[in-house]
Amino acid sequence: MLRALEADRAHIADIDAQIRVLEGSISVLRAQKALVQERLDSYTYPVLILPNEITSEIFIHFLPPYPDCPPLTGLFSPNLLTSICRTWREIAIDLPVLWRAICFDDVSVQLPYFELHIHIIDTWLRRSRSCPLSFEINNGDLEIYSPSTLAAIHNYRSRLEYLVLHLHHSHIPTIEGPMSLLRHLDLQFDESPPKDLLLYLKAPLLRTAILDDAAALHVILPWAQLTELTLSPVFPHECVSILRQTSTLVQCELHLACCGYARLPEVQLPRLESLILQEVDDEPIEGYFETFTVPALRSLHVPENFLERDPIGALSSFISKSGCKLEHLCVTGPISIIKDLKDYRCGFPFITKLSFDGWGVFSEDEDEDGMIMHDVDELYAHLFDSFTFN
Repeated sequence: MLRALEADRAHIADIDAQIRVLEGSISVLRAQKALVQERLDSYTYPVLILPNEITSEIFIHFLPPYPDCPPLTGLFSPNLLTSICRTWREIAIDLPVLWRAICFDDVSVQLPYFELHIHIIDTWLRRSRSCPLSFEINNGDLEIYSPSTLAAIHNYRSRLEYLVLHLHHSHIPTIEGPMSLLRHLDLQFDESPPKDLLLYLKAPLLRTAILDDAAALHVILPWAQLTELTLSPVFPHECVSILRQTSTLVQCELHLACCGYARLPEVQLPRLESLILQEVDDEPIEGYFETFTVPALRSLHVPENFLERDPIGALSSFISKSGCKLEHLCVTGPISIIKDLKDYRCGFPFITKLSFDGWGVFSEDEDEDGMIMHDVDELYAHLFDSFTFN
């Protein structure tokens, strides 16, 4: 028994000796680790020694150019910049322009995501401080417009600079009141408002507007100060009263639907430089094109079927009446026979840029069922040797 105890004591002594050796090795490793950690701690990543002003500029260019809106969450959201490191988080939160463009399209109507997204929007609005704002709502789902969502638009309307709203007419009170900074308005209604419902929008800086037919009929804008206007879709007679008030208009785009052939009054736009006419239902709108007088016009996009039976003659009469110096003519829609395309170049040699944006070409010698179609690319190849497109 005594021998066994003596052997155990010797074994413990051996273990203690091994522990001392291992502890010595651990001490050496800890010393080495401390040296390595010291070197790591002394290293500063170049991106973190940039002046805050440069880092801020990089952050701004990380986002879509204002007034385009970044997503609320995900890889291209400014929230990502707050999750990299403490330094970046402080810079991002202290940079109001990162949070000034808010798109509500990403808002989910499903709980708990809805509450999360509304919280994100509230946070962005606080971080944007006094910056002018870009708001965008393209979601027609009425459930998305909670009181807090609509309150955000109403409460911050004095800071709205770019506003895109596609919503139900019952939410018109949301945008009532002065908008002193508003420069761009894109407004569409899911349903046509009651006839007696009108919205007078006070926006002294408003310059560009995009409206559908319901908005065009029920929203009164400071038309005389607009320089760019898009109406889509509208009937020709709905445009007349508006266009006759837009004396400073420089660019105009009309997406027109056919509703008969009533004679419309003349419209004079003395400063208009670009006019784009488009059809929304493939129906020709006869007699409307000739109602425009546009002496400053430089660029014209027009469907050929707006020009009736004699496109060359109609365009010549239009240019002569307006006294404009047209530089770019784009004829859109299904284009007639190849011979006529040559006539465009021969008829308008002074136009520096002549283009065709159509889905095909047909032969007038064929009836509707026997229409001969040509691909536009084939047409260009066919005409290349005949004349040059500038």
